[in-house]
Amino acid sequence: MSFNKIEETTFASPQITTADIDRAIAQGVKVIINNRPDYEEGGQPLNADLQSYAEEKGLTWHHIPLVGGNLSEEHITLSVAAFKESAPTLAFCRSGTRSTMLWGLAMAATHALSTDEILEKASGAGYDFAMQRGLFEQVRNLHP
Repeated sequence: MSFNKIEETTFASPQITTADIDRAIAQGVKVIINNRPDYEEGGQPLNADLQSYAEEKGLTWHHIPLVGGNLSEEHITLSVAAFKESAPTLAFCRSGTRSTMLWGLAMAATHALSTDEILEKASGAGYDFAMQRGLFEQVRNLHP
């Protein structure tokens, strides 16, 4: 499995394992964001197990679970804080899509990137959010 590069130090990924955590560390990652709720899928590693392993290795861990279609202001606020750490970051969910979306919403909320830049960087990582342009603009307007 590959980590999809969104920005120089920001990556998205499908579900990770402890072996992926080791690989992320070898690539310089310091922060991991888990956007999956526990028990979303059979056989999925539990957040607590991965978090414990990552923290033992010295990583910062954030659990911001997003169940499809249930996006809230809290998800955006927590994502802004997590992505603000300005350390090499890996965010993951089932496919990487939710993680990339939350990264984009954090960038919109903080005005760190224009909507066009968000869409371009997401597309470069393999995620097409052209249909969500309005959502990014709405979030940008709600966070002056």
